[in-house]
Order: sequence, then structure tokens, then C-alpha cells
Amino acid sequence: MKLQCGYEDFCKAKSCLECRRFVQMKTKTLTLAEATCIEDFGTVDIEHYMKDKPEEFQLAEKVMLKLNKKVKWG
Repeated sequence: MKLQCGYEDFCKAKSCLECRRFVQMKTKTLTLAEATCIEDFGTVDIEHYMKDKPEEFQLAEKVMLKLNKKVKWG
């Protein structure tokens, strides 16, 4: 299962948790999977996402938990 990032058909990574495509933000470098998840969680109805695509939602949740470890909270 892969996230809908635009490169899922060409990606060599077996899982989006191992994403190697990077997106440069102002102060951080994120993987494309992390950037896609931030966008999805910010714009999509979460309940609808959970019901329609439960496997993709669980993968996105794992990517977001991995991203949470990168963020310094305080």
C-alpha cells in the first residue's frame, strides 16, 4: 500500500515509511510522504478517509507518527 503522492507508480521504496523523495520547506526538509500526509490530514474529512481507505489511512497515521519524532516540541 502506498500513499497518493503523484510518484507512487514510479517509487522504488516498498513502503512510504521508507520514502526517499525530499521536499525542502523553509526550515525543515520533509519526505514527500510526510508532506502528503500533512496535506491530507489538513484538507480531508478524517472520518470519511478512515471509512473509504482504511489501509491508506493507517499508513498515513504511521508516517505522521514518524514525523512527530522529528519535531522538537519546546
